[in-house]
Amino acid sequence: MSLEKGQFYGNPRNHFWAVMAYAMDDPQFPMLDFETRCSVLRSRGIALWNICDVFTRYKSSDATLHCEEYTDIAGLVLQHPSIRYILCNGTASFECMQKYDLPGRLKVVVDMLIPHEGLIRTRVI
Repeated sequence: MSLEKGQFYGNPRNHFWAVMAYAMDDPQFPMLDFETRCSVLRSRGIALWNICDVFTRYKSSDATLHCEEYTDIAGLVLQHPSIRYILCNGTASFECMQKYDLPGRLKVVVDMLIPHEGLIRTRVI
């Protein structure tokens, strides 16, 4: 559904929106339409950035994602010194972040929604 719509996390049931609602303490956030959710994120200084610049995957499953070229996250952070946090949506993106030499001012946060338990687990690294 995300690929068809050309939207990051385009499926309204994607767990990413629940994680962001939790992070912003805004339970109504996932109910907003996609454009409004993006606008709310921007107004709060939150940017979405894909860790893979060039990748292949089967359908829209991240489990089948193979990253061929990584995005220059370190360059992004250097160009924008106001960035204080990087939120990794799950352990796979966190593991990709380990390859970067990031400034010590950053906190890397790993959020993982466990659907069958209804929990969001957060670790600040």
